[in-house]
Amino acid sequence: MTDTLLINVRQEAAPNALDPQAASWHLQMPAGDGSPELHLGLQGGTGLDRPRHWIHLGTRAHAAPELGLHHRQTMLMLGSNLTGAIELTGLAAPALLAAEAERQQALLDAAVLLLGWMAHQQPANLGLTVFGALPGLRDERGQSPFWAALGQHFAGMTPAQAAQRLGAHWADDLAPLLPRHPVMLSLLPAGAQAVVSQVAPAASRLAQQLVMQGLASGRHVDLVDAGPVHEAPLASLLARRGAAQRHLQALPAEAAEPLSRWWCWAPARGVLLRAEGRLADDGRLQLPSGALATLGAQLDEAFWSAPG
Repeated sequence: MTDTLLINVRQEAAPNALDPQAASWHLQMPAGDGSPELHLGLQGGTGLDRPRHWIHLGTRAHAAPELGLHHRQTMLMLGSNLTGAIELTGLAAPALLAAEAERQQALLDAAVLLLGWMAHQQPANLGLTVFGALPGLRDERGQSPFWAALGQHFAGMTPAQAAQRLGAHWADDLAPLLPRHPVMLSLLPAGAQAVVSQVAPAASRLAQQLVMQGLASGRHVDLVDAGPVHEAPLASLLARRGAAQRHLQALPAEAAEPLSRWWCWAPARGVLLRAEGRLADDGRLQLPSGALATLGAQLDEAFWSAPG
């Protein structure tokens, strides 16, 4: 087989007690050709077990038509709008940020296929939002101008001090101390304003891949460094994927080129496989015999699949 890629998948945790359909999945792309293995998580029911907070970017308009004035202000609003959504976790891992664009894309493609299967099993999931947060800009000392200008005034601690005192979830623990009313971005120092929704240079390539998948930024930012949160309704992510249950059959040895890439999901084996194949005239997906063996496919068995 040529151009074959295998991603291992496991369900990591039992569904959240507050949302029976919320589950946690882990995707692992093996190392290869000098590239390290990559990891990506899918966490359902975000914020249901422990409250999560983000900054929502809104707009307030001030207008005086009789004077010909119309001025818009960006407003920062603390909230938990993404509670219950599905989060792409592990996006800030150094190995994933440094990976080649093709490997980043493949891992995200696999994650979206898995999300499609989950929605196929539970159609109510189509109404959920999918999101992932990327690291934002920091200064040469690794400090966040945004937190220094906003959160630190109310929490009284730097991120390092808060992490040491409160642990990994310090930002959400301190969030209730921040203003509950909208804050005009223009009131913050210029340095803080400049970093809002800006991605760290190391994450720029992954940001592009998220946009290509249909996950846009601009509505929410991280509470600490104002890094962008990429998000999209799950239904819109799946709309252009062409995923469906397809019956599989062996690719004839004399199959004419060109072939195209296809993803298939084998829940029983916990593997997502990308292989070269083609759709037959009867709608069956034809894959090399080696790919069928990896999937554990029986004669004419149906698998969740999509072009890729």
